[in-house]
Amino acid sequence: MHWDEQTLRRAIAAAFEQGGLDAICQLVVSLLSEQEARHQAELAALDARHQAVIARLEARIVELEKRLNKNSSNSSKPPSSDGLKRLKRRQSLRPKNSGRKPGGQPGHPGQTLLQTAAPDISVTIPLEICPVCGGDLSAEPVAAEEKRQVFDLPPIKIQVTEYEAQRKICPHCGHRVTAEFPSTAGAPAQYGPGMLAVMSYLNVRQLLPCARTAEVCQDLFGHRPSAGSVVLAVIQCAVGLAPAVDEIRDQLTEVPVLHADETGIRCTGKTHWLHVASDATRTHYAYSPKRGIEGISAGGILPNY
Repeated sequence: MHWDEQTLRRAIAAAFEQGGLDAICQLVVSLLSEQEARHQAELAALDARHQAVIARLEARIVELEKRLNKNSSNSSKPPSSDGLKRLKRRQSLRPKNSGRKPGGQPGHPGQTLLQTAAPDISVTIPLEICPVCGGDLSAEPVAAEEKRQVFDLPPIKIQVTEYEAQRKICPHCGHRVTAEFPSTAGAPAQYGPGMLAVMSYLNVRQLLPCARTAEVCQDLFGHRPSAGSVVLAVIQCAVGLAPAVDEIRDQLTEVPVLHADETGIRCTGKTHWLHVASDATRTHYAYSPKRGIEGISAGGILPNY
């Protein structure tokens, strides 16, 4: 019931006429009880609405956490969808306090460095004075020999080959002619195939940046190429390998079982894709900014398989 001033005055007057002060007190208690009941009902309704909102939010959080934690190991998502996040260090599966020492265990074949039967250089160490008594042994025959071998690299220094092409005047036709330079000397100064191969190997296979590839060449060979030379070396080696890549692609289109996959790579701050097709002995890589049918077709294998 809604109480305004006039209604409240009439109710108090009626209560006073009926029972005096006691009746007024009962009326006040009744009004207060009614107000408290209405207030409690409003609080209960508000709490119910809050609980419903909280329940919906909690369910949404659980759903989003499940979606966020999905990867190729706990769902049907492909490995490429995992992104290029740094992998966590895997915990060793070996039980703690197993009693085993670190390193190779008994029975492991190992890879011990063994002597070779055909050394490149042989050095004889003469024995002319007895290390025990100081006696002269120079005229004594050799009773036996003990051999030890040292595997090491010879001093490495970049080798510069200069080609001098002769020029002559032909007495038969009168033309001034020049001897033909080899294909590896197409410019006044350039790197040879060996140096190109090393720079390409360090940059592409060992994934060293151009500056660090140049630094390694400086440390090992005493000569530092420019970053542009490293890039040019990779391009030239790619051109030289093109026939082999084409042959691998043609052979893979004929194999009975073919493995195909792709992996994400970062390029100019974006995720691009490296598509692979292979069998037990041959592997073909193809790059594409796309992952779908356009990227799959980039290698030219699966469309013809």
